[in-house]
Amino acid sequence: MEYSFSREVNGRNFRSSEAVKAGLPSKAQYYVNGDIFDASLLKCIDLRKAKCNIRQVENVCQPGDGLVMRPLHITDVNKGYLKLLSQLTEVGDVSHDDFVEKFRLIQNRTDSYYILVIEDTYMKIIVGTCSLVVEHKFIHSCGLRGRLEDLVVLREYRSRQLGKLLLESLRQLAKHLRCYKVSLECKDHLVPYYEQFGFQKEEGNSNFLVQRFPSIA
Repeated sequence: MEYSFSREVNGRNFRSSEAVKAGLPSKAQYYVNGDIFDASLLKCIDLRKAKCNIRQVENVCQPGDGLVMRPLHITDVNKGYLKLLSQLTEVGDVSHDDFVEKFRLIQNRTDSYYILVIEDTYMKIIVGTCSLVVEHKFIHSCGLRGRLEDLVVLREYRSRQLGKLLLESLRQLAKHLRCYKVSLECKDHLVPYYEQFGFQKEEGNSNFLVQRFPSIA
């Protein structure tokens, strides 16, 4: 299934090929092009400033032969994105239309969702992903608070530091966006892994409570 990307701006309907020519604002451009956020934000990533020991690459968005790191695209539903997420948790029965509807909903909540993926362009599959969710607060002078979620790398591509690249990239993006803090949740045995990125337990504030609603999940 193919999708056309168009948007009405100031009474005119633009397709992706017309967006740049028309000089549309960047948000309109990435909406038309099908990215979930503005890819130019990735220019802020500098692996020389990484908290962890990570292999340096000349182009952070091209971390290996045939590999490309970029924002999630609306057509990634055709490249195994949901199958990849199923290696992390239960995905459920998600149709193409369900994916597109949720994608547009997330995309329209600008400045809140930043979903990165790594694609193997030879195989045309998504092999890694991680998400930064930014909450807008009244506290901390109407500040921003970041959460890192849904980090997963396809089993066959692990041990290539792709998880490190995704996590470090979004950690730096959270700082670039001026989040006053960024946090994540993990299993006990993974705490040392995330500590190398600068994450730490806070004294008296490290409990994580959850209440699930089985009839809704």
